[in-house]
Amino acid sequence: MAHKPESLDSLIVDGQEYWPLPSVIEFSGLSRHTFATYVSRGQAPAPAFLVGSASIWRADEIRNWVRTRPGKPGRPRKSRPPFEQTPGNAPDSPPNSPPSFPVGPQG
Repeated sequence: MAHKPESLDSLIVDGQEYWPLPSVIEFSGLSRHTFATYVSRGQAPAPAFLVGSASIWRADEIRNWVRTRPGKPGRPRKSRPPFEQTPGNAPDSPPNSPPSFPVGPQG
């Protein structure tokens, strides 16, 4: 799960901690591409500012975003059709029981 980046250089400005992209990626567990896509869609925090050509994020915003972002990575699960009860698979049927309808010729 998410942890404080160890290989990261934090930047402290006026008591506020900031992280460069490699630290954000390490903390979030996302790939660089996925995180950049989330930022471009407004689904992740935008950088607080640039230092040279490097984007810098507020560490508290990234921590909060990782903690509260919904869902898991990957595609949404496909919905399944509703369960149909048929003779032999009803909840009250014993395991491996034969179907409860008559079998064979009826007299």
